[in-house]
Amino acid sequence: MRKIHVLICLLIGLQFTSCIPYERLINFREDQEKFAVPEDIASLNEVTIQPNDRIQIQVSSLNSDAAEPFNDDLNVQGGGGGPNQQLLVGYLVDPDGYISYPRLGKIKMGGLTRFEAKEKMEELLEPYLQAPIVKIGIVNFRVTIFGEVGNSAVINVDNERISIVEAMAQAGLTPYSERGEIWIIREQDGKRVFGSVNLYSRDVFNSPYFYLKQNDVVYVQPTRDKVTSIRQPFLAVIPWVTSVISLGTLIYTVINN
Repeated sequence: MRKIHVLICLLIGLQFTSCIPYERLINFREDQEKFAVPEDIASLNEVTIQPNDRIQIQVSSLNSDAAEPFNDDLNVQGGGGGPNQQLLVGYLVDPDGYISYPRLGKIKMGGLTRFEAKEKMEELLEPYLQAPIVKIGIVNFRVTIFGEVGNSAVINVDNERISIVEAMAQAGLTPYSERGEIWIIREQDGKRVFGSVNLYSRDVFNSPYFYLKQNDVVYVQPTRDKVTSIRQPFLAVIPWVTSVISLGTLIYTVINN
């Protein structure tokens, strides 16, 4: 019986070494005493139009017939010829930041926010239309998430606004997701920049990476516990073995006492 008790203690000890601490599964746990203090939203940076974006432009005015030629069937373009060609929606922004627009020619859009692009288009259309109104949207706004998540995915964003929290909710964090350092790879102004966010800290809400931008790539690292469980798979069955032995010992003790 003494040997059995020693074995149980050893297995219980190993079980605790393979468990993930409760605190590591709780997001925004740092500075919880400050939760009641309201904060200004400072991390919402306006999305700007980048090379290789596809932007859709919808034009209207007091004279709808006069505006119709500028809509160009809502910017539907051919996909390269052939009977099975795919129609591509929106004007493609070239590497220099320009689009080719019917009747107006090449227009610089790169680096502008949607509001700035809207104002620019309305100004360019004023000689042709009475009180032109322009709506602009980025058609191919998407972010990619992979790594230690429930579902790696490419998320298409309709309203051009998605936070890292919303993205994680869609992809699904696992108990082995490293919440303390989630990487974001961003293409901006012709450069690739790298950043990270810490979901344990409330400072994540003030990070320039809290709100994701078009074509961001999010990588979630596995925790060291995940790496250990892969290298030493026997640790995964220790809780089950411990439970079985403990139950068997309890039954043996009851029967023999």
